[in-house]
Amino acid sequence: MLQEKTAPTQSPAVNLLLDNPYQRLQCHQQDALFEQCWKPESRHLDTGQFREQIWATLACLRKSRPRGILIDNTDFAFVMVPEEQDWFNQLVTPMLTASVLRVAVLPSVDVFARVALQQLIDDNPALRAITVEHPDRDSAFAWLRAR
Repeated sequence: MLQEKTAPTQSPAVNLLLDNPYQRLQCHQQDALFEQCWKPESRHLDTGQFREQIWATLACLRKSRPRGILIDNTDFAFVMVPEEQDWFNQLVTPMLTASVLRVAVLPSVDVFARVALQQLIDDNPALRAITVEHPDRDSAFAWLRAR
């Protein structure tokens, strides 16, 4: 008897919210978790495009209302200059920290992007208080689910 092969399907508990050349956003409904996965094309973002991506992310966050976020920066290659870090900390961080309890981060393989993101976190006590870097997705999700 031959078994029919079926294409893998996305879990019904995971909703794809956005998928563009720069990032993929998903909501893990069962755990009230949000996942942002940056793509290699992020290296081609300019400042305006980066801000558009962040505003799109915030819009999805408002709709999904997660308790925790996994930010997969593995392929993130946009280097946030100090002016962008200031913009993020002044406008984005207050919205983020108002509703999210934990942020798990997978570091970028791009050393310059990683250093810039670490400066962003280090310079903001509110963001630093809820953010922890993890070596892989499994440990990040385990930490987010542990609450």
